[in-house]
Amino acid sequence: MDTTTAIGGHVAHIQLGDLSSWLLIVVTGVGVWAAIQAGKYAKKVYNSEVGRERAREDQEIRSQAMLISGWALLKTDHHTVDMPFTLAAKVLNGSHQPIYDVDLRWFVEGAEVGALDVKYNLIPPLLDHVWPVSRASYLAMGSEGVSPIVTYDGAREIVGKSRLSITFSDAEGRRWTREPTGHLNMVAE
Repeated sequence: MDTTTAIGGHVAHIQLGDLSSWLLIVVTGVGVWAAIQAGKYAKKVYNSEVGRERAREDQEIRSQAMLISGWALLKTDHHTVDMPFTLAAKVLNGSHQPIYDVDLRWFVEGAEVGALDVKYNLIPPLLDHVWPVSRASYLAMGSEGVSPIVTYDGAREIVGKSRLSITFSDAEGRRWTREPTGHLNMVAE
């Protein structure tokens, strides 16, 4: 049986009963299979590199925001007789760029208390800022008008149960929220 086949732009006459013809068919099939496998591998490597590049870009975008943190603290103040301590919120900008439009929310045991309605325009790089909580605010944190916070031990207990939520803009103008759980989320605009 004689068959005409185009190989490399040339017409070849192949005898199907010939051993070399069968070898040519097998080798061509293996070559096609190898080319398909190489294409699949190249696509897999490309997708992996695209994923790494996206992760690098995400890391770069988040780099400043990841260095912003905040917590509740208790400051002793021996200058005040009726209140020898102060509850405060501290925000640390550990980055090398300023953050802007800082909003704080105070949570005690997961529930938001409206004690800290703070907005701050700017926190410079590598600095922190402390917001004292007013006496009226920590009395409002108590229950049924009897606040445990009027004592140092009560205030220390509240600080241990407190978490802050910080919303701010980074130097590039992106808006972020550091949740009370510590998770960092970009705010959708």
